Amino acid sequence: MGKDYAGLEHYGLEDDMVTYERRLYIPDNNSLKLKVTYQCYDAKAAAHFGRDKTLELMKRNYYWPNMEDWVRNYARTCNTCQRNKKIRHKKYGKLVPLPIPYQPWEQISIDFITDLPNAKGYNQCWVVVERFTKMAHFIPLKNRKAKELAGIFVREIW
Repeated sequence: MGKDYAGLEHYGLEDDMVTYERRLYIPDNNSLKLKVTYQCYDAKAAAHFGRDKTLELMKRNYYWPNMEDWVRNYARTCNTCQRNKKIRHKKYGKLVPLPIPYQPWEQISIDFITDLPNAKGYNQCWVVVERFTKMAHFIPLKNRKAKELAGIFVREIW
């Protein structure tokens, strides 16, 4: 085959229908894709088996490009499955707020902003916030170890 026909050996015609590796080829038509997916996912015989089982059933008889992505999105947005999905984690606990500090520098919070563009060798920012007054310190950092951070904390904050 010529250069223009590369990959066409997988296609064929059976009973006046286009096939791909002996599976029915579904053109880029949402209504057709929905009908096929409904038969393999929503019909009473299919019973919402889930993404992987549905994809296995569909691959037996049908093909269209990016079918895996289509089925993954279809199963993820299925209203019935979302309403009946089993919870697989413990119940969430009650939200307990932090106690309110009574004086400045009684409590602090810290956070790191990472993956920043390099500025004079610095690529991180260490944010230290005093919780009573909300005073914030922004300390530029290079990649540091915990021991070095302790020294920076003593120098900049303490």
